[in-house]
Amino acid sequence: MKTSLRLSASLYKKFLICPKQAQFTIDKNIAKSLKTSPTAALGKIAHKIVESSVQNPADWSQDQLIDWFNLKWTELVKSEFDAMQQQWFPNKVISPPTWKGYFKQQVAAKTLVLKRSGLMPPKQGLQIDLIEKSKIRNPKTFPLVEKFLDDPKIRIHGKPDLVLVDDGNLTLIDYKFGQDSMDLSEHKIQMHFYILLIESIFDETVKKCSIVASANKVFDISIDREFLVELKEDIIRVLGALESGKVAAIPKLENCLFCNFKTNCREFSKAKIVNTAGNPLLIYGTVKEIKDISDLQVQIVLITGEADGKKVFEIFGIPKEYEIRVGSKIKVFDYLHFHSETKVEFSWNSQIELSSD
Repeated sequence: MKTSLRLSASLYKKFLICPKQAQFTIDKNIAKSLKTSPTAALGKIAHKIVESSVQNPADWSQDQLIDWFNLKWTELVKSEFDAMQQQWFPNKVISPPTWKGYFKQQVAAKTLVLKRSGLMPPKQGLQIDLIEKSKIRNPKTFPLVEKFLDDPKIRIHGKPDLVLVDDGNLTLIDYKFGQDSMDLSEHKIQMHFYILLIESIFDETVKKCSIVASANKVFDISIDREFLVELKEDIIRVLGALESGKVAAIPKLENCLFCNFKTNCREFSKAKIVNTAGNPLLIYGTVKEIKDISDLQVQIVLITGEADGKKVFEIFGIPKEYEIRVGSKIKVFDYLHFHSETKVEFSWNSQIELSSD
């Protein structure tokens, strides 16, 4: 039994959508093949830069903060981009400025660093007046900035963006970079997960919960105490299911379209799911022919299906470094662009897996 297993908010939400997907996520042999997306990289960069900004001198001018931000942003982007290039090789990762939402995320993070909106923790610890009128037992424990919290009692973990004392009460704040508006119901589980974690570890009550979006728009989240009780009980159920390994997939288009575990999921294979244009999410077959289309890319002819249901696909834009051979059995999936029913473009974030089937 995996007694060390912990649930995060994202793993819990994944389980609710498809238990099998959550099971694959905690399987180290399978999950090690996961690759970072531009969206995930941008979120990581933005959170890191806000976290780092807490260490800046309190007397810095706006010009100094801007210079620091620009240098730090460039440094973090390069680090994430380099890591992605290694992960995705031989695919050529598109350059960061072309990532969806790149400049929006950058502006949102810069605005938060410069303006702070009174939401960033004090640079030199808590202010005396807040400590004196605090309604919590040990206000000096806070603020917590991007601090990883692990609770062995209820077996959950997470990293809230900011937990601080505001007007003597414990307040939870989360940053959603690049979002101008939002459906707060989509974040209910995550925020209540954090509340459960904080209250269990520190034995203090979170009185206020907010999300800070782009341009420092603040959205208050209503804390649902009944939902917290239900959530705590359901965590036990989910942990038990994951530890037993007896979980089922829920194969359907909205669950499988962006799932990273298509090649590991038998239920997906049996479901033969296609997208709204009637195209398969994964193409599996035998390589019949390979043509050079440039010094860097090839086009392959892939035969799929059985004797009476065979289909021929032409897939172009595949990096030569994959060293695909005629006769190889391969699976091609993720972000395939169909130019016709049989002509397919391989994108920078498409994937190929050699099959032993």
